[in-house]
Amino acid sequence: MFLLIFAVIIAVPLIEIYFVVKIGSVVGVIPTIALLFVISVFGSRVVKHQGLRVWRKFNEQVSSGHVPSRELIEGVCLLVAGALLVAPGFFTDALGFLLLLPPFRLVVVKIVGARTTNKVQVVRATYDRPVVDIKEHRDDDTGHANGELGQ
Repeated sequence: MFLLIFAVIIAVPLIEIYFVVKIGSVVGVIPTIALLFVISVFGSRVVKHQGLRVWRKFNEQVSSGHVPSRELIEGVCLLVAGALLVAPGFFTDALGFLLLLPPFRLVVVKIVGARTTNKVQVVRATYDRPVVDIKEHRDDDTGHANGELGQ
């Protein structure tokens, strides 16, 4: 796992630099920077719109008493998409836009759902009234509580 993370940390910036240089050499520096800016602004608006939709679905699931597992995974996908779209670079923007596509998110939901099935335990609790449980531990035969001295 460490090697995979290390490879991603090294590979992604190199891929980004490659694409920025290639596109910059074709269209120029200013248009490349403007394109990266427009993609970030547009992507953030799409993430906000889809995030609100997923939030509504999440609330509907909770209100109906269901566990909103799909909505949670979709929400995480949208958070990652937003981070990728804000980061400057065409490669991360492409990955971010992939995560914005509902069919691609559905694939991610199925993969993550399959990997986490039977690994997550949902505990439901309600608050009815406070419970006070006092137990006194007796140390010896004198009947005094632990730490008290008999006089």
